[in-house]
Amino acid sequence: QRGLRALRADLPGASAANFAFLAETPMAQIAEIQAEIDAYLLAARGEEPLWVRLEGTNLRLGDASASIVTYILDALRKGVQTVAELKLRGALSARPTAELNRACDFRILGFAPGSLRVAVKFPAVNPDQAALPFEQTSSPVPDALRDYLRVAAWASTSSEASELEATFPDAKLRRAILGAVRRVVPRLRGGLEAVEFSGQAVASTGAEAVRLERTTRKRIDEAIGQLEEVSNATHSGMLRA
Repeated sequence: QRGLRALRADLPGASAANFAFLAETPMAQIAEIQAEIDAYLLAARGEEPLWVRLEGTNLRLGDASASIVTYILDALRKGVQTVAELKLRGALSARPTAELNRACDFRILGFAPGSLRVAVKFPAVNPDQAALPFEQTSSPVPDALRDYLRVAAWASTSSEASELEATFPDAKLRRAILGAVRRVVPRLRGGLEAVEFSGQAVASTGAEAVRLERTTRKRIDEAIGQLEEVSNATHSGMLRA
């Protein structure tokens, strides 16, 4: 920051555009240092956020499209919510309960560069609110996130489909998680090129980071295709022209 002030003093007549160009490198360094400080403070407070990194054209702090960020975070929220509901009830309802929506509604802890990183965590239980049914024992939401990340980790590697089947023998649950993860995989076209998860929740799966790229979509589609049921049926009747 002192270097930036000195640079401004040395270039009193520089236009805003020229100064911004010259200040780009120290500004990036300041952002990196600030991100390290923020991460340290989160750890010091006992926070264990899930870091979501978005990589792609023009995806950087200060110039990222809000629509891409909100789409990915909402897809992640809905994906974890789907897995949690299946684990809790064994089926999906037309509309999840308000309590489950609340439990899966991530809180944003901060942003950081590279290309753009977002730190999120599950909301704390408010003592003024009525306890959720599953808060009496243990919440399925953190477990749902771990299952979600396990499938994402599998999709990001070249592991055999049999490994995923061994981890999730329930075909219905396996199909649901694959579909949930697929929603955050970058599309073949667009500015988003990769989505990466890291943090303590990812480390609990045995992976340092989980990176989903555009090519991951094909791998997930193939796994889902193997789960689609094919059945034969005979129908009798009269065809009319």
